[in-house]
Amino acid sequence: MTSEQPRPGPMTDDEVVGHYRAGTLLQQLHRPATTAMQEELHAQLVALHNTGRIDLLAWSEAPEFQGIDRRYSFTIQQVYRNIIPPLKAAPPVMVKVIRRIEEQIGGAAILPRDALRIWIGQFQERANEIVGTARSDPAFDREILAHALIALGDETVAMSFIVAADARRQGPWRHWARSSHETEAADGTLRTLVEIVGGDPDEDVRFSAIFAAFDLLAYRKTPAPRWISALLGPTETDVASIA
Repeated sequence: MTSEQPRPGPMTDDEVVGHYRAGTLLQQLHRPATTAMQEELHAQLVALHNTGRIDLLAWSEAPEFQGIDRRYSFTIQQVYRNIIPPLKAAPPVMVKVIRRIEEQIGGAAILPRDALRIWIGQFQERANEIVGTARSDPAFDREILAHALIALGDETVAMSFIVAADARRQGPWRHWARSSHETEAADGTLRTLVEIVGGDPDEDVRFSAIFAAFDLLAYRKTPAPRWISALLGPTETDVASIA
């Protein structure tokens, strides 16, 4: 990466495109001195991408991203958090970008992942495509899949997907859940499962609890919409609302 220092002041569209083509755009991300200027630059990047003058998705695999300086890691996350929601892109490409950013910064891309959640939720077609991809890919990112299922909000889709999942992940929870099929007992069981999903550090245990909860809902023929978001993306508010 060149040692040239970004000069103050906003860039013209042609200057942004010039840096993009020259492989020096990354260092320009540090040039905005205020939040307002950063937002203006990010909006400028989105406009140039959506009109086809630059490709911010392909840019994430450009040589300038390789061996990236740690000081750019958070800046990159901030930029992609802001530019992802309005970007035009195919779902598989957007998912690849998140994975690529994580590889380059050497950790979880928390901010871009949250932006991806927003992006998925904007159009059901995106969520449908991601769910379809996950059906044929057992190793598909579970967090991204959960975002898509929540965005769809379709009990039938969520349950059919979970029923088709690897039975080994369902574990002994199924027997416990099915033994609690009466309404009052089942609600108590479901609250317990939601707490496990939201708080257990073991990913397989969390997903076993999800499978058990959906299995119980199917067994009882109980309307499930109020449980969907709590099971797939629980927060303290979700848990409190069903307590």
